[in-house]
Amino acid sequence: MNQMFRMKKLLRLSAFLLAFVALNQANAQIKVGDNPTNINANAAIEVESTSKGILLPRMNTLQQNAMTSPPDGMMIYNTDSACITIRRNGVWRSTCAANGGEAWSTRGNAGTNPSLNFLGTTDAQPLIISTNNAERARFSAAGFLGLGTTSPSYRLDIDAATGGAGNPLRLQGLVAGAISDSILTSASGVVRRMRFSDLLTASNNSWLIDGNTLTTAGAIGTNSNHDLHVETNGTTRLTFTNAGAITQVGTGQVTFTGNIDATNGLDVTNAALTATAGATLTGATTINSTGSAATTIGNAASTVNIAGNNLNVTGLSGGASTDSIMSVTAAGVVRRIKISDLGSYSFTADNGLTKTNNNVALGGALTSATTITTTSANTLSLAGLQGGANTDSIMTITSAGVIRRMKMADIGANSITASNGLTKTGNDIKLGGTLTETTTIAQGTNEVHFTGAGNLGMGTNAPTQRLHVVGNVYVTGAFITPSDIRLKTDITPLGYGLNEILKLSTISYHWKDQVKMGKDRRIGFVAQEIQAAMPELVRVNDDAQKSLSVSYSEFAPVLVNAIKEMNNEISALRSKIESLEMNNRELRAELNSSEANQQGRADKK
Repeated sequence: MNQMFRMKKLLRLSAFLLAFVALNQANAQIKVGDNPTNINANAAIEVESTSKGILLPRMNTLQQNAMTSPPDGMMIYNTDSACITIRRNGVWRSTCAANGGEAWSTRGNAGTNPSLNFLGTTDAQPLIISTNNAERARFSAAGFLGLGTTSPSYRLDIDAATGGAGNPLRLQGLVAGAISDSILTSASGVVRRMRFSDLLTASNNSWLIDGNTLTTAGAIGTNSNHDLHVETNGTTRLTFTNAGAITQVGTGQVTFTGNIDATNGLDVTNAALTATAGATLTGATTINSTGSAATTIGNAASTVNIAGNNLNVTGLSGGASTDSIMSVTAAGVVRRIKISDLGSYSFTADNGLTKTNNNVALGGALTSATTITTTSANTLSLAGLQGGANTDSIMTITSAGVIRRMKMADIGANSITASNGLTKTGNDIKLGGTLTETTTIAQGTNEVHFTGAGNLGMGTNAPTQRLHVVGNVYVTGAFITPSDIRLKTDITPLGYGLNEILKLSTISYHWKDQVKMGKDRRIGFVAQEIQAAMPELVRVNDDAQKSLSVSYSEFAPVLVNAIKEMNNEISALRSKIESLEMNNRELRAELNSSEANQQGRADKK
């Protein structure tokens, strides 16, 4: 009896559902989404929503074209072109271009026919190309191309004055030309060509390689503030400067058979100079001959006169004990003295140094400043020194190089500030000024490192940030970040939320460099994934790899947005569940009422 009753109940429910479907089919209208009872009278299917859209079938071009006889009017979303395509007249057409896909796409068109498809006009109107909403090029109805002009009258008509361009044409990647080529000339803006043979003629003010016959005075040179260079074998040999000086370049020889009169001096560098008739030099003179570039000035019957400045002779070869040296008399006469004769002389310099034979010694009190210059190869050594005592003094050197002495006992009592800002007072060293150089304060393996750029490193000697710590940081207080709205500008709502959080991977890992980064196993994110989704949270470090760091504290606003989105979805689901429960209660009530009526009629029978 119970089984039969349940069967009757199921039949009644099926009949109700069939009646409901039949009623909707009779009306020939379907409403999906919000306000299901309010449907437009002209719509067969209506979708209403303020938070969702219609999702078309998504397929690539290969899948789209594999469909068998799709009817006109069918729509899909093509994932290759990222466009909606519609079947029309038996052809799939993209909606991303105007006129149903029959226009030129900004991404290019495929399957075009050069005999049918073209870019241009079909009437007597020009074709205009613009950028930044301004005309840049125009093809006239006659086929002329104009750049910078709206009325081109040549096949290529360029107006360089438009827009202040000044240089309208540049050609790159040209192949090498030949003497049989022509060059381009311009007259009143019209470009023409001219043969080289017509250009290189005396009538065109050109110097011919076999000489010119001139009826008036001619010149080779420049009419501007530029030097004139003379070359052979592709190398500059002689330069006439714009100030009128002549400079010989290279290691070749310069020979003058007449007298040299250099009123501003003479400079011969790495070149051979031969003046067989002598030279008169009244300015600063430099003769610098090296290698085989011998320099000869004067002969048995001529002299070298130098007045007004010095004679500098550099690049000389090594001498020998049999050579002579030049000496200068009080009257300025240059003479020579044999080196072997120098040992018999004894003289005392103005600063107290005395030379006797081949020895130079301090033979008296220094009466003038004396400088001893040393190099990395030639140092100053003091031999035979006795052992010192704590009552001695030490030598100190001032910034000007002056040697002074300081008692040992005074060292601990003085305050010394180093160039990097560290100050020593007595036996204590502390920061007594601004650090201007990289400084490391170390005790065993524990070190604090200050860089000249102002970065502080703990556990690292190469800090890349204002505070760079390798290891854990123990804080009993809180890290506080300014967030007052009065300090902020350009404020916009944050768009990151649940969608960006779902793109991130959570990982557990060890650092590769456990000495610098620590040995503990850590958990976190992948900085590259965060950079792709939320680049503001990622910082690029100043190390050689340009490694990435993540600002974990700035995740809080993103997580808040994600929680809000999840709460909205939960609220929407709760509303739908309540609506479904209400509909279920109404259906149960109707079903119970129908069963009661059926039972009443059965009882009457």
